[in-house]
Amino acid sequence: MGIVLIPEHSHIVDSCRTLCSQAITYFKDGQEFRATNLLGQAYRERNEFPIGSPAYDLCQNVIDRAESKIRS
Repeated sequence: MGIVLIPEHSHIVDSCRTLCSQAITYFKDGQEFRATNLLGQAYRERNEFPIGSPAYDLCQNVIDRAESKIRS
């Protein structure tokens, strides 16, 4: 069974995913400043949760994958 989030948390995790996806797109288009701002927003979304909570960890995994794609 996977991680079950309450709707409010699920909405924030989805927002984090969207921000990271947009950051990757902007970075590929050469708009590094905008990509960095979007990643910053994703970190702020992640910080809505306590460290170690399932939602925090999900957001962090999304951010880590986005940063990895940007660096490659």
